[in-house]
Amino acid sequence: MTGTVHLTTPIEAHGDTLTELSLRAPNGKDIRVTGMPFRMSSSDESIITDAAVVHRYIANLAGIPPSAVDKLSPVDFFAAMGVVLGFFGVQAGDSATPTA
Repeated sequence: MTGTVHLTTPIEAHGDTLTELSLRAPNGKDIRVTGMPFRMSSSDESIITDAAVVHRYIANLAGIPPSAVDKLSPVDFFAAMGVVLGFFGVQAGDSATPTA
């Protein structure tokens, strides 16, 4: 299973200009090392996204350096976040305000 994000703003990674990101599905080791990209609120059971963990997943699953993820526009980051959360059965629209 993979997910593709068509970037609205191209970024540079590994000396190439990227117009899309292909993210592979995480495996057990990815989850153990990186952690969960969200948590459940104890007060209302809403989903709280952890933007820093999502950032690490984007870099790892797309095979790009974290510095390239830093260059993503907010729209593209949110789209990639949706792909990452989708691997966990969560839709990005269900997320609360991302945390740092």
